[in-house]
Amino acid sequence: MIQEFRRSLLTVAQEDKGGAQAVYQINFQAFPLTAFLTPEKDESEAA
Repeated sequence: MIQEFRRSLLTVAQEDKGGAQAVYQINFQAFPLTAFLTPEKDESEAA
């Protein structure tokens, strides 16, 4: 998915004949916003 986006962005930049007017840096980050869920133990496993 990210690689596909990078390729399409590169294609757009290469096809632009107006010349560069600005330079941008794009970052993509993914991190959890919640705690990891753990499965609850059955009552039979608690003993």
